This record gives sequence, C-alpha cells and structure tokens, in this order.
Amino acid sequence: MKRKIRKIKKYEIRLAVLALIVIVMNFVIPKTGSLVLLDELCGVAIFVIIGIWAVCRLADKGKKEETIGKVICILIAAISLITAVWLGSKIIRDLSAGPETVRLTDLQVNHYQGHSGIFSSHYYMIGTDSQGEKFRAEISGRDYTELSGEDRVTITYYRYTDRILDIS
Repeated sequence: MKRKIRKIKKYEIRLAVLALIVIVMNFVIPKTGSLVLLDELCGVAIFVIIGIWAVCRLADKGKKEETIGKVICILIAAISLITAVWLGSKIIRDLSAGPETVRLTDLQVNHYQGHSGIFSSHYYMIGTDSQGEKFRAEISGRDYTELSGEDRVTITYYRYTDRILDIS
C-alpha cells in the first residue's frame, strides 16, 4: 500500500515562521531586566503554537483519516494547551502580585555549560534570604561577571516565575 505524501499547508508555514521568531526572541531577550516576563511569555507562546497546529491538523483530517492520527492530534493539543495555561498562570500571578524586593546573603554564582555549545550556557545565582530560605534564579552572563566575588545583594524579582528585574 502506497502512502500518499501530504502537502504542507499555508497555516503550517505561518506557524513555523511564528515559532522560529519566538524561539529567536527567547535567545535574544536577557535573562534579567525589564523584559523577563516577555521571555517567559515566549515559552508559553511555543506551547500555544504547538496546540494551534495540532487543532488545525485535526480540523484538516477528513472522515476517512485514520483514528490514531486524530487521537495523537488531540493528545498533542491537550498537553500543549494545558502546559501553556499552567505556565501562563505563573505570569498572570506575577503581574497581579507585582515584583518583590529581597536581600540575599551567602551569595554564589554558578555557570553551567551544557553539551550542545553556546546555547546551553546558563548562569545561576543562589543566595539566602532573611528567613533562611534558599533562593535560586537564572541570571545573565553580564550579571554573572558583576556578581562574582559578591557576598550580598538586593534583588527585585517576580515570585512565581523567579525572574529577576533588578540586582543592586
């Protein structure tokens, strides 16, 4: 039985271009600063795009299409949209609560280099707040350089996404 090759639809090209733009934005936006929630929103947008693609694919499938393909599209749509809602709820809670300021002591900064090169380089700041709780958040490479050797720092951050707005 020969398998019919399916043409790529216009909406799939548009969604792929949109996903590429969002992924590039995610790499360009700094990990700390005023655009941190936009960076979080990029992660949500990827899951929304995947969900939209799955729903559109499901709508394209005819009545004679195989059931397994429909089930897979439904699962992909459900999982991606549930993930988008879960991640988006953190952003909404941060926007409603606003940023918080905390003083951290026993500051440590770490650099982790993944196996895939420059895009897997991550910098983290770990400190202890006034109640003795550990705080860990991703920071930019510039912040890593500036904070190396520091013992205390005051940060303004969003509690639910653990994204840092300002370090002083």
